Amino acid sequence: MKAKQIALSLLLFTLFFASSSASAQVSTFVASTGSDLNPCSRTAPCRNFQAAVNVVQPGGEVVALDSAEFGSISIAKAVSVIAAPGVHAAVTATSGNGVSINAGAKDTIALRGLTIIGHGGFAGISFSSGETLHIESCLVSGFSGVPASVKVGVSFVGSGNLEVKDSLMRSNDVGILVKPTTGTALVTIDHVRLEGGLAGLAPRGGSKVTVRHSLAADNGTGFSVGSDAAPVELTLEDCVVSNNIDGISAEGSPSGALVIVRVSNSTVTTNSNGMVNLGGAVVLSRGNNTIEGNGTDTVGVIGSYSAK
Repeated sequence: MKAKQIALSLLLFTLFFASSSASAQVSTFVASTGSDLNPCSRTAPCRNFQAAVNVVQPGGEVVALDSAEFGSISIAKAVSVIAAPGVHAAVTATSGNGVSINAGAKDTIALRGLTIIGHGGFAGISFSSGETLHIESCLVSGFSGVPASVKVGVSFVGSGNLEVKDSLMRSNDVGILVKPTTGTALVTIDHVRLEGGLAGLAPRGGSKVTVRHSLAADNGTGFSVGSDAAPVELTLEDCVVSNNIDGISAEGSPSGALVIVRVSNSTVTTNSNGMVNLGGAVVLSRGNNTIEGNGTDTVGVIGSYSAK
């Protein structure tokens, strides 16, 4: 009898372990031929990103196996959503956001290789909470709705870290908006193109943003910096700012909070106005910049700084 009880216990343990593993997987998968009734495994993938996100373990990954449209995503935990090499993994937002992130204070979210298209949605990627958001090799396009409303490619309104690399923000009212409601947002942007919007990048109060090896072109304002109350800093290094109405524009805070822009080793050209200080901001150009060929190269007080 005792041997039978031990055998029964082992069987129940095995069944429990198998059930737990199936309900929370380290990696889940989606495919054009998948079904959301499947377990989202490699051999039985789901059809939509949301189904795969729901069952993946915190810290796990969701992988698109082939090219298709996989639906909008709401994320509330640490997870990576990835397109396999050569795969066109699309997210189309007809309302709301393409990707909505409301995660925990220690959660890291990564989005890699996604194509996020606006067809009536508000934001391509909306981050409200979490520790770090990585956006890598993504296209976010078509979030435009003026005059009905201003829509955004990437809306980062939480405190935390934003890192955008090797990506394209095209034809959005605002390519990237950084406007934390509380705390501080620390942002690094590297090899990113900001094209064809009212503003390419718009840092607001509570943000510290560094941009390297990037382009802002064909916008109303390439880089638009301002604040209501909290300090804001933008540092540009080795960037090109061209064919905008205002290339780089900053305006001081009504509360007197520091608004500062530093530009180094960058080219600002063929804009209607190159570097613009609308008043109350600190706009600094290092001596290694090229600010030439604009309708008006500088407007307002533009200071300088040197290497230390």
